[in-house]
Amino acid sequence: MPAPANGRHLDGEEVLRYSMDEVTAEELPRWEEHLLTCDSCRSAVSECDAHVTAMRSAAAELRLAPRQRERRRRAFFPVLAPAAAALALLAVFALVFPPRAGRAPAAFAVHLAATRGPGLGEQAPARTPLLLQPDLTGLPAWSSYGLQVVDSAGKPVWRGSLAASAAARGVSIPPLAPGVYFARISSPQGELYREYGLEVGGAR
Repeated sequence: MPAPANGRHLDGEEVLRYSMDEVTAEELPRWEEHLLTCDSCRSAVSECDAHVTAMRSAAAELRLAPRQRERRRRAFFPVLAPAAAALALLAVFALVFPPRAGRAPAAFAVHLAATRGPGLGEQAPARTPLLLQPDLTGLPAWSSYGLQVVDSAGKPVWRGSLAASAAARGVSIPPLAPGVYFARISSPQGELYREYGLEVGGAR
């Protein structure tokens, strides 16, 4: 492309070629002579120079990005590897030497029959889970009943429910301290139906 005369402005392509250093040795003197006297073209070249510089910087960062990621990955894995190895060792150790959990004590089954006072009820060991199996014979038919355990002073120590279909299997309750207790069966609305005596003694 012929170089512009001193009186003609550089067009967009010529400005870009000048910023990209793609001007021929024959064109360069005449273009620079024009730029010495033309503020408009100098301004266009300055703007184009800024864009070219930004594009080159972005391209350089894109080229460096994979290498930077690789350096970060290499710096991270030397720290991660010992921790991963330790976790793997712990997992193997746990498989070979599993923890010996204490065997939970079996629940003590207590068949509850109606009683008129303390001393006439069933006996059960203290500090052992209990499986209460109340006798529901003669009670109004409900799909479930309220079940409450109180101490000799009438203070509730446990409250739950009993499905009629599960009465034979019983209801598990936590261990009780030594003493006299009463298990109370009530309707779903809270009407007391029956009371069973229970004497909890020493360790089983």
